[in-house]
Amino acid sequence: MSRETMKRLCSIKGRTKEHSELKKLGRIFSVMLRRNI
Repeated sequence: MSRETMKRLCSIKGRTKEHSELKKLGRIFSVMLRRNI
């Protein structure tokens, strides 16, 4: 994962009013990582 994506995730985590959206992002990231690897 690149640093920019990590920064984006951190900024989203800082705002966590939308927990469901964070979970969605986590799922998408896991799927993308599996496909990349």
